[in-house]
Amino acid sequence: MYVCDDYFLIREGVKATLVSAPDVVVVGEAESAEQALEQLVEHLPDVVLMDVALPGIDGIEATRRLRSAAPSVKVIALTRYEDTSHILQLYRAGAVAYLPKGVRAPELLNAIRTTQAGGVVLHPRVADELLEAFAAADPTEQEGLSPLSPHETEVLREVGRGRSNKQVADALSQSEGTIQNHIANILRKLELNDRIGAAIDASGDRH
Repeated sequence: MYVCDDYFLIREGVKATLVSAPDVVVVGEAESAEQALEQLVEHLPDVVLMDVALPGIDGIEATRRLRSAAPSVKVIALTRYEDTSHILQLYRAGAVAYLPKGVRAPELLNAIRTTQAGGVVLHPRVADELLEAFAAADPTEQEGLSPLSPHETEVLREVGRGRSNKQVADALSQSEGTIQNHIANILRKLELNDRIGAAIDASGDRH
């Protein structure tokens, strides 16, 4: 685990929170994206907790560069921004989870463990917007876009209710790994079509 945030107290707070988790070890920290990008090639942690509002290179661009240089590293975005358009940019840059800066310790640990295991944590607001965008899309204009399967649609509905991946798995009587695969497929379908992203961006601007 690696922490990148320009506020010393936040970095210290994250480290203090993770001390109680024997399966999560902080191997380094940085106060800027530039510093983090220099060090991460050496450390190659499983997960990076990346602040978005950084001086110089912001967290979105840093995530994009990091994922390009070290695809095995998972990025959790930590940000004060809550609009859907901004959150979507984080996922498109390669983040596998989004957390608001007011996140509680159990949620932080759950996100870290989920991403360590290769999973994706989909934000409930993004799930809602994805459902709306896919429902509103004209299939004849969605070249290259596969429609959501019934299972993927149900997963999005459950995530939109604020349920964790494990809670969704329990509610749908499926394994957590299956839910992770559904979420990964949903995000892959989103990447294939800019019109879906544009629909979400426009919706996000209204929130």
